[in-house]
Amino acid sequence: MTVTITAGHLQAKIAEKGAELQSLVDTSNDLEYIWQADPNHWGKHAPILFPIVGALKEDTYQHEGKSYHLPRHGFARDMLFTVVEQRTDYALFLLESSTETKAKYPFDFQLYVSYELGGDGLVVKYQVKNSGQKELYFSIGGHPAFNVPLEKGLTFEDYYLSFSPKKSRVKLPLKGNYI
Repeated sequence: MTVTITAGHLQAKIAEKGAELQSLVDTSNDLEYIWQADPNHWGKHAPILFPIVGALKEDTYQHEGKSYHLPRHGFARDMLFTVVEQRTDYALFLLESSTETKAKYPFDFQLYVSYELGGDGLVVKYQVKNSGQKELYFSIGGHPAFNVPLEKGLTFEDYYLSFSPKKSRVKLPLKGNYI
């Protein structure tokens, strides 16, 4: 199922599978901002990466003496989320730990993802709650793909991403035999 939210001239569609943004359209000119998942190139739109971003060596890790298989970018993108709240301009999705997730990731968690349209944009927020007693190790990320160029006469190189607020980013290099 797909959830649709609207505000002003913007409309967003979000799938319950993976709580993945499928579409963001400016309805005043039918301009689609999100990549439409051409399987010949990349069959996703904007997957959520959780509980890892990236890959593990041989897709395997050890925790408390047991081996676990966790695919690249985790499993959230392939799981069915629950729609917890929906308004005209807002949708809140939830993924909770289960027997299925614990086979790959032995932690209790709640992953909330919200989408809200307003002004001239879409705000996406992630909230991870530890619903268990053990320390919760995770990473999270978004992997949105955009339709560029949007206008005739422009090229891919004419576009950039701007993040705010401006902050210093810290790089923590890993040492060892990693991929």
